[in-house]
Amino acid sequence: MGLTLPNSVIAKRNKRNEAKLRDILSRMTLDEKFGQLLMAYLDAETLENQIEDYRCGSMLVWGNLKGVDARGLCERTNRAQALSLRHRKLPLWLHGYLPGLGWRPGWLQHASRVATPRLPKS
Repeated sequence: MGLTLPNSVIAKRNKRNEAKLRDILSRMTLDEKFGQLLMAYLDAETLENQIEDYRCGSMLVWGNLKGVDARGLCERTNRAQALSLRHRKLPLWLHGYLPGLGWRPGWLQHASRVATPRLPKS
């Protein structure tokens, strides 16, 4: 199966990154590759099912987190990333905005700067 990349990626690619990508893809099952293409809402109630059962590779935050502040967003994205790393061995791609923060480049970085999630107790 050939790998087709958009021109914006081709201009930035290098042999090391390409080899790493091919290695990751070669270890993924067909179900995992299909799951990587899925995009679902970052919803607390269905999060585990989306990641564990469907191997969802990306999560949307497009105003669907009503009542969730920047701290809550950090906690939810941290939980989602931990689940993804545990079950998929890959990080999630996150896309969207949080009401009140609005959309801006680097919205997740902004959220992490204005919130201090609680660390797990050891």
